[in-house]
This record gives sequence, structure tokens and C-alpha cells, in this order.
Amino acid sequence: MKVIRCIYLLVILLAFSSCEEDDVNAESTLDRSFVRFSFKTNTANEPLEFPENIPTAQERTQYEWNKRDTLKIPIILSPEDELNEEVIVDYTTNLTNLTAAEVDVFTDNESLIFNNQQLTDTIYVLPQERYHTENNRSISFELTNSNADIHLGYPQENDRLRSFELTLGKTDLIEYRLTPASINIDGALNETVRFDVVFDQLIDLQSVENLEFITTDFIQSACQEDALVEFDFNLQRLSNSGLSNKITYELKVLEDITDLPTNLNVRLQEVNNDNFEQIGNNLLSINKDGVAPDRSGDPAANWYNATNILHRTYGEAWSFDDDDGICDWQSFQSFTRPVHVSPGSEFDNGNGYHRYKIGFRNIISNPNGDIIGTNPFNLRRFYDGPSLLSPAYNQMESLEFFPTDGNSGTVQVVQQTLTFITDSGQVNIPMCGNGTYTYNPAEDRWEMFLTLITDNSSIGGDEQALKYLYIYTQTINDNLEPLDFPCAEAINL
Repeated sequence: MKVIRCIYLLVILLAFSSCEEDDVNAESTLDRSFVRFSFKTNTANEPLEFPENIPTAQERTQYEWNKRDTLKIPIILSPEDELNEEVIVDYTTNLTNLTAAEVDVFTDNESLIFNNQQLTDTIYVLPQERYHTENNRSISFELTNSNADIHLGYPQENDRLRSFELTLGKTDLIEYRLTPASINIDGALNETVRFDVVFDQLIDLQSVENLEFITTDFIQSACQEDALVEFDFNLQRLSNSGLSNKITYELKVLEDITDLPTNLNVRLQEVNNDNFEQIGNNLLSINKDGVAPDRSGDPAANWYNATNILHRTYGEAWSFDDDDGICDWQSFQSFTRPVHVSPGSEFDNGNGYHRYKIGFRNIISNPNGDIIGTNPFNLRRFYDGPSLLSPAYNQMESLEFFPTDGNSGTVQVVQQTLTFITDSGQVNIPMCGNGTYTYNPAEDRWEMFLTLITDNSSIGGDEQALKYLYIYTQTINDNLEPLDFPCAEAINL
């Protein structure tokens, strides 16, 4: 016991000593004003751009840049007191295995400038070509002098971060994706919409003018019984020269469209160039809303609590139980949020939320800044394996209500293409559905029964895969009766 007690006291003393030492170092850095390089990266080794910050990220003395794009290197001034004058700091660069023509290094001014309103300045680095091999190319930066009594680098730490070394390594493949994922059109003659193919680094637009990044086709929803409808349109590329990180396309409608039960899909395809790799969203759905019936009330508000970011709805999904080998009800829950609309618009409920729509999504970021998806319609179990960051798990709009009276009505699943991110790429699965909802006064809760329809043909499944669900505004203890319908089995993506 004495030994344990002694060890315990020793740990406390060491911890206290460590804290005191940290405090001394922290205060010593403020004994005088100092300036230093403050380059940080996230957990994926991607540069953080000021003022973006991760508290646990350390300031780095060196970094390897593998993109043909502008890298921003922040320099921060930490003044002891308020500045009496503008501070100017000079710096030098030393190139190794590089020529000045191969890389553009610049600042907003000839020197680094700081004042009380701006304590951060930036050095920009832009490689002028792609590198296909490693060759120990590097740029050494050093803060050299200042017009004020400013220490260069961290005081009492051997002037750490007075210098910074950047290596220009072999250039990564250019990743590209399509944005946005959906566009709603009015269907008027000569109406135009624009969308982009976005790249993760700069490209020479003239060098890719012969690459076909996109294709188009019309596709009919599994929930539509009408004949396939197409319309005339013109599609042109607007961006054709210079350096850019995107290509903009414009689609022009060449006829009036009264009804469009069909989606025009713009698909991103692989190109015949080894420098490019398609990663991220590869599908844009262009659609036109049908004419909505006259509605009144605010039924959507019964299903969310805008002031509670943890508000959930609760569901039961008719699913196949692998353990028992039978169909059974499987419980799930989803973060449920209002759908934002423009204040004063047609569907505004007076609080800036849609009167007839809700979305299943999470709005809470993890420490890395990522938003983990929720479980809309039990999709995380129906489709097993995708990343929890998949857009399918965070839906801005999920359900639309069509009330028949104050306590009941019909509900439609908002037609959309579910996007799942998997290890082998992106999987797109169209989804729609419908059902009914009602208020249960005995239990003081709202309830709905849904038939969810997904088109699994892209993964070798049924074009109309049916899934049956109940959704409630409260948890339930009911023993639900089994259905006389086949249940949904989980699909491994």
C-alpha cells in the first residue's frame, strides 16, 4: 500500500510539474512579439486554410505538396501588446532542383504585412507543371528581418518555425466529381441551368477540350406509371481556356415542358487519360416538380423539433433476420430536421421551414469536421458496407406530406438518387415511395406506414425492390403484427 501511495503521489507531482512547465513556456513566448510559419494539416495530411483550425493540429516545419494547385502557407504574428505601427517582415526562398519558371511563389504584397486588424499573412506557391517522378525538388523559406522589434520564430525554442521547407513531390492523379447532385427546372422554353465538373487541382482547360467527361440519358422513376417523357435540350461547355479547377456546362431547354415524370440524368464518366481519376459524385438528376394539390396546415412540424439538434423519429422496418432466418420487425431511428425555405415563400411556415417536408440528416460534426450520416429509412442496414459519410445517409429532403385533414393524410418519399460511397467507388440507387400518416390520440403520437421503392438494377438487383416501414414520433413498445409481404434483405455494397 505504501508503494502504491508513493507512486500515486509521484504521478501527481510529475503532472503538476508538467503543467507548470507548460505554463512557463506559454508565458515565455509572450515575453516579446514574434512571428512564425504556422502551416497545419488535418488527419488526412491535407493543408488547413486559415482561419480553419483543428486544436490538436501541430504547426509543421516541412510538408510535401503533390498537386498542381495553389498551396497557401500562413505566417502568424503574435504581438505582446497592441501594435503601434504596421509590421513588415521580409522572407527569402531557396530553390533546390527547381527553376523559377517551374513554380510561382508570391504574396499579396512584396513583403509580409501585419497590423492590429490582420495578424496573418500568406505565401502562395503554385507549381507551373505536373511532375511525374520524384526528384528531391524543394523550396526553403526563411523569415529574414522586420521593421519592428519582432522576434523571428518561436523565442527560446531555437527560433523554431522561422523557416519552412516545402517539397514538390510527384503530382497526384487529378480527382474529379460532378456538382450539384440535383437541379429542379421550371420547364420553360430557353430556360438555362449550369453545373460543374470540379477538379481537386488546377488543369489546363485547352489540354482537356477533347475529353468527354459527361453523358446524358433519360430515366423513369419506379414510382411513375406514365410513359417515358423526353425533351429537347442543348448542352455546351462554357470553360475552354486557361487554368481552372472546374469545367462549367450550360444546359438550355429548347421546348416548353408541361409535365415531366422522367429524370434527365447527367452522368460523369471515366476519361481516356491516365492523369484523371473519377472520385465523388458522378450523377446529376435534372427534374421538374409536378403540380401540387391545394394544401393547408403545417404537418411537417409534428415530426421535428428545430431547437433540438438530437431530435429523432423512430421506425420499424420489415426485414430479414439473418440470425433466425425469418422476416421480422427491426427497430431503427433517424435524426429528423426541418427543411429550410426562403422566408415569406409559398411553403414557409413562418419560421423559415417547409410546411410539408422533412429531412433525415445529422447536423453535428465530429472533431475532424465530418458529419456522420444518420439512418434514414433504415438504409444503413438495408445497404451494408458504405462509408457513413455517404450522402444517402444525410438527406436534405426525405418526406413530403399531403394532408386530408388536421390529423391524417398521405405522404410521399421525396424522389432522389441515393449515393453510397464504397471502397470500390460510388453506387447510385434511385429511390421513391409513398404511404399514409395519422395521429394516434391514445398514444399521443404521429405514425406513418411507408412503402419504399429502390431501383437496385445497378447492383444486379430488382428494379422495384420494396421495403415496408413504420415511422413514429416516439419510441414504441407495441408488438407489431407480421406482414403478408416479402421482407427486405440486406445487400452488401
